[in-house]
Amino acid sequence: MKKLLSFILVLSFSLLALLSCGGPANGGDEIEGYYTSGGVGYFFTEDGVVVVKNGAAQSTSYTKSGTTYTVDGVELNEADLTKADFAAPTMGATEYFTYETNGNMVTITGLTTEGKAQEVLFAPKGVTNIATGAFEGSELEAFVIGKTDAPLNLSNGAFAGTEIDLYIVAEMAPGTDLTCGNQLLDNTDDIDIKVESGAYSTYKDHYTWGNFADHIEKY
Repeated sequence: MKKLLSFILVLSFSLLALLSCGGPANGGDEIEGYYTSGGVGYFFTEDGVVVVKNGAAQSTSYTKSGTTYTVDGVELNEADLTKADFAAPTMGATEYFTYETNGNMVTITGLTTEGKAQEVLFAPKGVTNIATGAFEGSELEAFVIGKTDAPLNLSNGAFAGTEIDLYIVAEMAPGTDLTCGNQLLDNTDDIDIKVESGAYSTYKDHYTWGNFADHIEKY
C-alpha cells in the first residue's frame, strides 16, 4: 500500500510539473522573435506580428489555436517556423512615418495617421535617428529594431507618452550600433525593452542602457 501511495504521489507531482511548464516547448506560450516560413519572414511580438515579404514589411495581428498561428489568413504551425536572423527591411512602408533628412541623417519625426493605427512597426533600413516624442498619440504596441546598415540613435523621450514594447535584436550592439540618451524613457508609462537572450547581459551591464535595467528583459 505504501509503495502504491508513493507511486501515486510521484505521478501527481510529475503531472503538475508538466502542466506548470505549459507542456511541450512553446506549445503553451506565445512565441517572440523572427521566424521564416515559405520564404516569408514573421517577427512575432506579444501583441502582433511584422510580416516581411519581397523586401517590404507590414504590421498586422494574429490569432492562435494550440500551436497554429493564423496571420492574414495564412495558417502557420510552430513546427514549420524556422528561427532566423532579422535584418531591417528597406524603407518600404514610408506611409507609416514622417521623416526629416539632414545630410546623411534620416530622422523619424512622427507617425502618419495610418502609422498611428498600427500595432507593430519596425525601424526601416536607412533611418539613423528617432526624434523626441516620435510615437506620441499612436496605438503602437511594439517597435522592432533589426540589424541596420548604419548606427541608430534613440533620442531622449523618443517613446514619451507611450507604453510601447521595444524589441532589439542581438546583433545591435549597445553604444555602437544602437545608442540612446540617459532620458530615453522620460515621460513614458510602462515600457519593456526586450532583448534577445544572447545580448541580455550586454545591455543590462552597459553604461547607458544599464540605466534602464529594470525595464530590460529577454525574449
